[in-house]
Amino acid sequence: MKIWAFSELLETTWIDTDRGHPLLERYFPQRLRDSVRTYFPKHPLKREIVATMAANHVVNHAGIAFLPRVATATGAEVGHIVAAYLEADRELDGEALRPQVVESGLSADEEYAKLFEIEERIEAVVFEKLQAAPPPRAEPAAART
Repeated sequence: MKIWAFSELLETTWIDTDRGHPLLERYFPQRLRDSVRTYFPKHPLKREIVATMAANHVVNHAGIAFLPRVATATGAEVGHIVAAYLEADRELDGEALRPQVVESGLSADEEYAKLFEIEERIEAVVFEKLQAAPPPRAEPAAART
């Protein structure tokens, strides 16, 4: 699924937007962020780094069925789904909530249930975002050139 998502993301323009930039920065160690951050947008593998980081983040947290399920249900292309997921994750503070659950000392079943609740809330927001303004299907990169 990650390989498919990566390939699909490379075919979109989403990874070239400002919304992909935080993923590019997160890829590099803090020491490099502090010293050479201005060069990141010019990195020759920028698109591949952003696509990899985005695919890994979504699949690791939302699961392998999330992207195809949402694409089938909404008709949205992967770039729009990933953008909506990352926005929803940020709005609901998933990055802070997940470690809290993992570090809470809950049983494995309780921990899994809590993490699943976080992902269900994020998914609901993703559907709201995509249904509020359904994005058009993007042309493949080959068609744009």
